[in-house]
Amino acid sequence: MLGATSDKKTLRKEIIEKRDSVNAGQRAEFENRIFNNLISYPVFAESQTVLVYYSVKGEIDTQSIIDRCFLNGKKVALPVCVKNGEMIFYYIKSRSDLISGKYGIPAPDTAKCEAVEEFSRAICVVPALCFDKRGARLGYGGGFYDRFLSEHSVKTAGLCFSGFLFDEIPCEQHDVLIDAVITENGVINF
Repeated sequence: MLGATSDKKTLRKEIIEKRDSVNAGQRAEFENRIFNNLISYPVFAESQTVLVYYSVKGEIDTQSIIDRCFLNGKKVALPVCVKNGEMIFYYIKSRSDLISGKYGIPAPDTAKCEAVEEFSRAICVVPALCFDKRGARLGYGGGFYDRFLSEHSVKTAGLCFSGFLFDEIPCEQHDVLIDAVITENGVINF
C-alpha cells in the first residue's frame, strides 16, 4: 500500500484530469450554483473580510466572489507566498491592486496593499482539488494553507463540485481540516 504522500500525488493527477474533463456548460452551471450557495451561507454572509484565492487553471471561479464582495462592501484579501512556504493575506480594493505572483498567480502588490492582521470577522475560502466528508482537503502539495490555518483562527470554506467530494482522502497529521464545503448541491458543515 502507498503512503499518504504517494497516495496524494496519485490522487492529484487523477483529480486534475477529471476536473479538466468537465464540460464548459456544466462547469458554468455548477459554478453559478456554488456561488449562490456560498453567498447565502450564513458564515460568509456575516463575515466582514473574505480571504480568497484567485482562481486559475480550472479551479472553481472565485473572481465572481471577489466582485460580489466589493459590491457588498466586504474587505477582500488575497494571499502572497513568502519565504519558508508561508503566506500573508493582503487587502485589495480592486483587481488593479494585483500583480503576477508566485507560480504566475495574480497576487496583491505588497508595495501598495496592507497586510491583514485581524481575522475575527473573516472567512477563508480555501483552494483544493477535492475534499472529503471529514473536512480534509487535497491541495497542490505546497502546504501554504495548512501552515496559515494552523497559525490563525479563522472560519474556512472550500469550493468543489459534488463529484469531487469523497468519503475519505489521504490525510496527514499536519493537514488542517476545514469547517465547510460548498458544492452545487449545498453546504456541508463539519
